Amino acid sequence: MLKLAPRAPRTMMTGDPETLGKIVYIQNCQMCHQATLAGQPPSIPSLVDVVGRIGADRVRTTVREGSAPMPAFCRVHKTLRVTPAMEAGISGHVWEIEELVALMPEPEAKKRGPYKKK
Repeated sequence: MLKLAPRAPRTMMTGDPETLGKIVYIQNCQMCHQATLAGQPPSIPSLVDVVGRIGADRVRTTVREGSAPMPAFCRVHKTLRVTPAMEAGISGHVWEIEELVALMPEPEAKKRGPYKKK
């Protein structure tokens, strides 16, 4: 027999943005994009320097809208009445894009090599 039970209330996470970002990544992204951010190309792209490669706007859109095979985290599906990420069990709530973007690390400046005279 199927027993329906209400979902447990969402626990608010606290801490500095870097710690919160790591928690969110582990809970929602790491299963596909791996702990190293390397992904599983070509179907699951690397997230290493993703903002530098494709831009913050495209990252926001992908997280909000989804991009196969990645589910949407911010858009509620009309029929499901939850986000695809919630339906798949990898998110417990509808994320606001600002929540996710606030947890993204700033791109690090790359060190340049030594100057070479021609």
